[in-house]
Amino acid sequence: MKLSDEIINSLSINLRKKINNIKNQSINIEEIRLRVNKPLIINGDSQDYFYNDINGDLDLVMRN
Repeated sequence: MKLSDEIINSLSINLRKKINNIKNQSINIEEIRLRVNKPLIINGDSQDYFYNDINGDLDLVMRN
């Protein structure tokens, strides 16, 4: 098992689903930012992406 898989498995089921959905979008995840009452931010391919809870996509602009 890769280290990244171990980290993902330590997250809640809801976050795991989001991360797995992001992995299917071919983004090289470098950092996951979790903050209270804020949207999930993924840093990948040298850009920050905001997770859109409505459609499950990543946006370059926060829309939640």
